[in-house]
Amino acid sequence: MTLALYDRVQQTGTANTTVSFTLSGSVAGYQSFVAVGNGNTTYYGSFDTSGNWEVGLGTYSTTGPTLTRTTILSSSNGGLAVTFSGTVNVFITYPSEKSVNQDANGNVGIGTNAPQGIFQVLTSGSLNGDTDSNTEAMITGSDHSTSSNLANLMIFSNSAATAGFGGSIGFGGRYSGTASAAFARISGQSDTGTYTGRLSLYTRTSGSAMTEALRIDSSSNLNFKVANAGIVFNNSSALTNSTLNDYETGTWTPTLTADTNPSSVVYSSQTGRYTKIGNTVYVWCYMSISSISGGSGACYVSGLPFNCSGNVQGGMQLNWSNNGFVSLLATAAHIPINQGRGYLVYFNGGATTQLPLSQWTTSTQFIANGSYQATF
Repeated sequence: MTLALYDRVQQTGTANTTVSFTLSGSVAGYQSFVAVGNGNTTYYGSFDTSGNWEVGLGTYSTTGPTLTRTTILSSSNGGLAVTFSGTVNVFITYPSEKSVNQDANGNVGIGTNAPQGIFQVLTSGSLNGDTDSNTEAMITGSDHSTSSNLANLMIFSNSAATAGFGGSIGFGGRYSGTASAAFARISGQSDTGTYTGRLSLYTRTSGSAMTEALRIDSSSNLNFKVANAGIVFNNSSALTNSTLNDYETGTWTPTLTADTNPSSVVYSSQTGRYTKIGNTVYVWCYMSISSISGGSGACYVSGLPFNCSGNVQGGMQLNWSNNGFVSLLATAAHIPINQGRGYLVYFNGGATTQLPLSQWTTSTQFIANGSYQATF
């Protein structure tokens, strides 16, 4: 059933009590209600020679043909259906109750005769104006914060179902004199081509097209879509505000190496974990040696998840033993700049000495944790 409005439609007919009109006659200069289409609705006005009149919403049927008086909007009978007599003229009209007009202030309201902005839609209740509500456009209705799929305003895309397609709202304004451009948009999109949804924010730089800057996916994950973008903390106490553009956790495989690598190392356990926040990497590792042969010189823990930055060395605090965890607090690992390994040292009489590979034997256990700045 579709609302159909056409110009200059009028016929004569008779009223079937207060239920419908049978449309049988034509009026010169007017087309018939056939234009409305079978089963569709239209706004009608009607009158008879006795001065009775009625305005309402009617449903047209080609059977008869008839126009059923579905909803009475106003009438000479106090808003109720009229009992007409004799011939009735029936025509398509534009009821004042359904019209959209500018008020004396140039504002337009739908569902309200007192719009509080240039354009307002009021779907339920009322809203008293204040400085926040006096805006260019408003939609006022029921709360949908607890409704799963409803909103006061829905914007749909009618394109074929594809991941990344959906409705969007754009924002723009003047950028030079009276010249204007689009600046950004928010888009609610299909995440997979089905009805799983995501929310994306698009921005642009001068002279470029909009690109996706930020996304909340259907799993509620927040994703920065531009390389090296992140959260900027505007902390007035900081010497220099920086951007937090990476947070990740993962695993790495620590490996025992040396100036001359061992010919064979068998591990009963070999595991590592890390957390990276910005350019700072926190690492932990554990190695347990079942057997080792060959090799010589200073030893290293290799396989760090990221190379150390070119600006500052990193370090790890170590515990190691041949038959259990024995804390040697003066034992450490230095991570040289631009390298992905740490060389093991201990402090001997105030001097720093690299740990020789010969300290590693069958059943040696090694655990380390520390931090360093990464290159990325």
